[in-house]
Amino acid sequence: MLSGLSLSDNISIIAVQALPLYAIDINNSQLYQFGQFDESQEKLSAPDQLTQITSLDGKSGRKSFRSRLVRIAATFSPKDSKTPEPDVKESPVPRVFGVALQQSIIYANVAISLFDGEGQSYIYGYVPIVVAKCGVFLKEKGREVEDIFYQSGSAKKIFELETIFDSPQRYGKGLDWSDYPVHDAAGVVLRYLKTMPEPVIPFDRYEPFISCLGGDVDAKDTITSIAEFQDCIINLPALHRHLLLYLLDLLAVFASKSDTNRMTSSRLVAVFQPSLLSKEPQSMTAEDHELAASVMVFMVENQDHFLIGLTGASTAEGVNNATEASEDTPENIPKGIGRLDSLARRKSV
Repeated sequence: MLSGLSLSDNISIIAVQALPLYAIDINNSQLYQFGQFDESQEKLSAPDQLTQITSLDGKSGRKSFRSRLVRIAATFSPKDSKTPEPDVKESPVPRVFGVALQQSIIYANVAISLFDGEGQSYIYGYVPIVVAKCGVFLKEKGREVEDIFYQSGSAKKIFELETIFDSPQRYGKGLDWSDYPVHDAAGVVLRYLKTMPEPVIPFDRYEPFISCLGGDVDAKDTITSIAEFQDCIINLPALHRHLLLYLLDLLAVFASKSDTNRMTSSRLVAVFQPSLLSKEPQSMTAEDHELAASVMVFMVENQDHFLIGLTGASTAEGVNNATEASEDTPENIPKGIGRLDSLARRKSV
């Protein structure tokens, strides 16, 4: 092909053969720029003294080569030269599972009520919808079910419930329980508590609660211990206090039916304690678990004392713009030892 021509500047024969070029054009480095070619780039002139070479098809070799390069360059040029649109990330969907209580309660809450000595109720605070809805259903349908918190529910059904309680805008409001057995409800409430970033009693409040028993359940009299626990509970962050009292009441309801459901205070605490009272998991020893369990058993068995003297929480203290309540009226909610339940002010839509 180029055997009769002299190549300069160490141009490789292989490179020339890979893209059939004429030696007269190789010196023109501007023709190797990628991108869109305009007329000024196409009208590149060679030195006058160089002889024009004619291609085999009778056309000008120089003209044919330039048009060929234009076509090649066009294949590397973007067809759409518009400025790409910025990558806009969608805002994350507000979730409930695995989210801090202070965050999820803002958009997924239920009002709870306390009943005074005369039987009058008032709004005490707010708890997550998933806890209140499951709590009401379990009190109504599962109090006498054997091993209610020990027997596993359907993994598929529990996942479905988690998705329902985790999905805006309803977050489980208006849920129809007809397709879900009580063990599924028990499973999803345990699942929610286990996915919380920290226990119901925050990590930094672990030691004060443990010290109420002084490491020995029999070391202090019951009245003194109850008074110390009351102080610890009152000093909890409002939302954690509301949730703790609601769960203590729930567990006391099932413990009161232990002759039927076999869920004694100790067995209930064995399931719930890691989600209620714990240090950082990696620092919990077997002795720590045993001591924390003893504290929680004491609190479950004496939970009715922790509601006395507590006043209603203001919206600012608990949660802003809490407007949703349970579908169940206080008259329809089975009462146990405690007096803390979901309060219905209006029907959910």
